[in-house]
Order: sequence, then C-alpha cells, then structure tokens
Amino acid sequence: MSTNPTGNHTYTQWLWKLSVTRDKPSLDDTEIDWARLDKTRFHVIGAVLFTVQQALIHPTAVVKTRMQVADSRLAHMPGMVVFKDILRNDGIPGVFRGFGTSAIGSLPGRVLALTSLLKCRKI
Repeated sequence: MSTNPTGNHTYTQWLWKLSVTRDKPSLDDTEIDWARLDKTRFHVIGAVLFTVQQALIHPTAVVKTRMQVADSRLAHMPGMVVFKDILRNDGIPGVFRGFGTSAIGSLPGRVLALTSLLKCRKI
C-alpha cells in the first residue's frame, strides 16, 4: 500500500483524515441572497411540487368521497376494499377522476402562498 508523504498512514486513511478535518461551512454560515433568487423558477418548481403532492394524496380523497356518497354496499367497507373496487371497475383513471379540476382549482392558492412567502421574507 502506498503511504502519504509523511509515511504514517495509508494513502486512503490520509485522504479521509484530510477530508474530515477540512474546514466546511455549516448551514448556519450559509446565507440565501433572496434578491438574487430566480423567482420564476421558484414559483414553477413550487407549483410542480405542490401538484405532485396533491397527486399522491388524491386517490385517498376519491376513496373517501366514494364511501360518503355510495350506497350502503360501499359505505361500510374498509378503504382498501373500496380502492380495489374502484381499480377493478374504473381502472387507474377512476382513481384520479377529478384530479385536473382539483389541481387547477387550487393553483391560485399555491401562487398566493408562494408569493406571500417571498414578500414576508422582506419584513
């Protein structure tokens, strides 16, 4: 095995020790320059992430709604049974029925929330 210039440790141990002891800035030392932040990109990425979050939660809302408005057959079944029934009868589109309307309807709220966040940073 090769050694470092001083000959005390193997080269890998020397590199590891060098990387551990290197002066790294902590999160407390970093500062965000909010004036230089690309706000258009911030809004687009935020809207995409909120939409993905809503897409992940939407199937549970569909199951809940089906159980609330269903006849007595579905109303008293467990959620997973209702979910499987929706998949069997309507397929994947049935699980995401109404998602487009819901996503577009909540878009103004997302824009308002992100804009408020940016404006409050200046206070």
